[in-house]
Amino acid sequence: MEWFWLALTIGFCVTELATADLISVWFACGAGLVALLSAFISSLAIYAQFIIFASASVLLLFTMRPLIKRYLGKRKKENKEK
Repeated sequence: MEWFWLALTIGFCVTELATADLISVWFACGAGLVALLSAFISSLAIYAQFIIFASASVLLLFTMRPLIKRYLGKRKKENKEK
């Protein structure tokens, strides 16, 4: 099952590169996390994998995206002043 999550990780990364909206990257991180967990814990149930993926992705999306957007906004403002 880790191959499925690895393929999703790559797919989300490609989508993020195409859009650069800072949305797909968090789902890529969630899928990557589950890929690692399923590689090391072979008995991890499929429903648990989906719960981990969904919760990690949503948590990262709502916590990290505003911080990164704010940081990138400051950098753009500093570059305009120079």
